[in-house]
Amino acid sequence: MKRFLMLSGIALLGTRLLSQSIPIDDISGPDLSIHDNKYGISGRYPTAWIIRSAQRWGDQATTIAFGAPECPEARPNLYYRVFHIPLSIPTGGAESWLRDEARRKVEQRVNLEGLADYRNRPNSIVFRSIGGRAALSWTADYTSAGDKWTEYLTAVLSENGLVLFFLQAPAAKITLVIPKYEKMIETLRMP
Repeated sequence: MKRFLMLSGIALLGTRLLSQSIPIDDISGPDLSIHDNKYGISGRYPTAWIIRSAQRWGDQATTIAFGAPECPEARPNLYYRVFHIPLSIPTGGAESWLRDEARRKVEQRVNLEGLADYRNRPNSIVFRSIGGRAALSWTADYTSAGDKWTEYLTAVLSENGLVLFFLQAPAAKITLVIPKYEKMIETLRMP
């Protein structure tokens, strides 16, 4: 397991080194829309929000970072990865696959990003549907630079890829951002 995590970390680092900026105009429209013609992902971001950056990562992955004026410290993001081969939903179904994704996120935050006290809130996990696709939303808590932070995540799965919305903010301020972030999540369309 340690070898797997170490190799995953090296792969993640290598992927980050292979990142390429996307011009914001190539991924957004004048009506607060996001449309990635390359991967078929679209949605709308909230009024007064900005796109801070957009990056392609290595193997068919993209991250778009936003700014939210209601909480300048908040880090709302949209990540998506397109699969090379369509995913066969495992025996446990999409919900089981997504719950495993939530567990993998803890491993990533603890082992690769060094957030030693990062933990998912078990009672926050909600299986739902976004744009006709299976989705899972949950909340995690952790400490950053001695302060309490919270992360709100929603993973959306299709046979063609995974979309992950993740919002990190000071624990006392995250509720300022979640309502608008939820509206953005609901606009997602993916192939």
